[in-house]
Formats: sequence, structure tokens, C-alpha cells
Amino acid sequence: MSTLLLNDIEHTTTAKIAFWSFLIGTAFLISSYIFPNCEEIIIGGLIYIIAAFIINGFIAFALFIYFLISTNERAYYGFQLLVILINIPIAILYIFTFFYFKKL
Repeated sequence: MSTLLLNDIEHTTTAKIAFWSFLIGTAFLISSYIFPNCEEIIIGGLIYIIAAFIINGFIAFALFIYFLISTNERAYYGFQLLVILINIPIAILYIFTFFYFKKL
């Protein structure tokens, strides 16, 4: 692979996973505020957080291994790793706001 361009992020699997992970997490957060008494949304959101953590963690680990092994493509794999890892602070913020405003 050649040098990573910023528009290349639109075409990577990593970017798609990060985007959908963010979008689904946002949908669960908004749904929990629209339907505050719906326990299914809260339970589904918690299950989603666990599943997303496992899937994104596995992908981040694999990208980190590729980053260490591939000396010619470090910029590419490092950038892809950052794309996946950007969801971590977003998820923490969502969890914090959910528990802060729900007073659970």
C-alpha cells in the first residue's frame, strides 16, 4: 500500500467499523433519552458496549501487531489504529453522560 491519503479513510474496513460503532452507540444513547423507561434499550446498550469493546479491541490489537511487524506500512497501520481507538473516549463520554443524567 502506498502513502495514506485522508480520503483513503472512507474506503477502509477500519473506518467503516469505527463509523458504525459510533453510529450505533449514538443511536442507543439517543434512544435511552427518548424512551427513558425502556429497560430493553438500556440492556441492549450495555450488551452493545461489551460487544463493541471486544470487537474493536480485537481489531486494535491486530492493527497494533501489523504496525509492529510492517516497517514499510507503519503510517498506514498507525493511522488505522488511531481511527479505531478514537471510539474509546467517545464511549467513555457516552457512558458518563448516560449515568450522570439518568442518576442510576
